[in-house]
Amino acid sequence: ATTQPAPFSTLVYPGGSVSRAVSVTQAGTLSVTLLSATPPGARLGIGVGVPYGGAPCSATFVTHAAPAAGPVLSIPVDAGYYCVVAFSLAEPDGEATGFVIAIATS
Repeated sequence: ATTQPAPFSTLVYPGGSVSRAVSVTQAGTLSVTLLSATPPGARLGIGVGVPYGGAPCSATFVTHAAPAAGPVLSIPVDAGYYCVVAFSLAEPDGEATGFVIAIATS
């Protein structure tokens, strides 16, 4: 497996989302692992899609996840450009969710 250079780590606020572009050099599997999330017990929406111009990442594959030892989302991909998006599942008046996501291809 080839892990992207650095984990995807930031905050996402209630009602918000953040994304990261991913370049895949050969066909295989793109796996996303939610390594941690704060506050304790936090869950995130995680998605994978294809970026389109300067538009936000439009996820084609989506799951709701808590931190896990293994991938929370794994999809077959061709060589090309993809995006991974994390979105808040918090109530509108809730707090921001901090997270660390690892992205790998194999």
